[in-house]
Amino acid sequence: MSDVLERLAPEQPMEAVRFARERLHQGNINEAERIARWAIEHNPSYAPLLVLLGECVARQGDADAAAGWLEMAVSKNPRDISARLAYANLLMDRRDFSAADAILRPALAQAPNDAVVLRRLSDVAARSGDIGAAIALAESAVEARPDAGTYNHLAGLHVRNADFPAAEKAAHAGLDLAPTHAALLRRAMDCATRRGDLPLAIGFAQRLMTERPNDAGLCNHLAGLHLRNNDLASAEAAVEAGLSVDAGNQALALRAIDLAARRGDAKTMSEWAEHTIAARPDEPAVYTHVASWHLQFGNLHAASQLLSRALEHAPADTNLLRRSAELAMRRGHAVAAASFLEQAIHHRPNDPQLYEELATLVLQQADVGKAEEIVRRGLKHCPAEPALERRLAYLESLPQADRPAKPQPPASIVPDDTQSERNKRRSLFLGLGRKK
Repeated sequence: MSDVLERLAPEQPMEAVRFARERLHQGNINEAERIARWAIEHNPSYAPLLVLLGECVARQGDADAAAGWLEMAVSKNPRDISARLAYANLLMDRRDFSAADAILRPALAQAPNDAVVLRRLSDVAARSGDIGAAIALAESAVEARPDAGTYNHLAGLHVRNADFPAAEKAAHAGLDLAPTHAALLRRAMDCATRRGDLPLAIGFAQRLMTERPNDAGLCNHLAGLHLRNNDLASAEAAVEAGLSVDAGNQALALRAIDLAARRGDAKTMSEWAEHTIAARPDEPAVYTHVASWHLQFGNLHAASQLLSRALEHAPADTNLLRRSAELAMRRGHAVAAASFLEQAIHHRPNDPQLYEELATLVLQQADVGKAEEIVRRGLKHCPAEPALERRLAYLESLPQADRPAKPQPPASIVPDDTQSERNKRRSLFLGLGRKK
């Protein structure tokens, strides 16, 4: 194949841009850069070439050089809006939002109704934390060009601002113009769900499914909506549709477990659990999920066996240790429950919820002093944590008579992950799970 430069005319820089962008699209960054540099030698002020070269060197990882080329594109072509947009993008990537805003303002003065410029300025304001200004600019973009993209952008900003009625209004307005727009359908679905209008949310989800029939995650989401609406048959149909697309999808398998549990079908629930565990035996989430259902049904023996197996694979998983503590408390074994929570704290010392749970457990045993010690320990790892500070204030307000004469040292239990200790733990679980 002959060199592409032999087919390009120096006086036709747009052709060079087209060839270089083709190479860039193919992933051949070096060739795109070579073409751009050759063309710039003959057209040193041509903005699309300067922007293109800036993009090439940015993809090569040289952000400073890219900024230089894009700044040159703007300085040599101050009225070229595309050059300003490209330079602003780079500045936003570098989190220099004030500079990005300054680059875009002349473009807005030049074209006050340019929806692309308004939307980019809205992005800059949002990323710099000024949501109010971002919404105002987005509304101007909608006025300038009312289409699905501008309405979706505005709806997203209203969501960030926790103004869900305004977000829903924007999403519906966009859908009036583009009824099959996937992002707007998802926005409308989420807003309806937040309002508690499950039938409307399900309707949007079903419309979205027609646009994305092979989206297993969307099938799972639809199944969840049906479950919340107490429509088990429709939820099962959505799960089946998702599994036909992605048979190994763990989220759908967990949903199938939920459905079986909701029907009270322990056999099917266990079958799904074993199927999912066999596919991912080292994944603690499945064990925790199924154990929660066993605990809810009062099937403590099954829960203990499952959690014992899980801790063989993931002895440091805090969710498993939490669930194990719950099991121990259900059997009346407060010491074992405290042991599991101490192990969880050992593995995740910066989780304030763990100290809250352990303090609650100890307080149930009427040991105010030890509960206070646990909360203080938590505050050392999580300073100024509001929940722990509130708990400490409450404990300090209790009568001194409720405290031991001398503060007891913390019984910090560090897990031993030897095989011997794992065998002991298995025995503990089997003992906890036996019926009295």
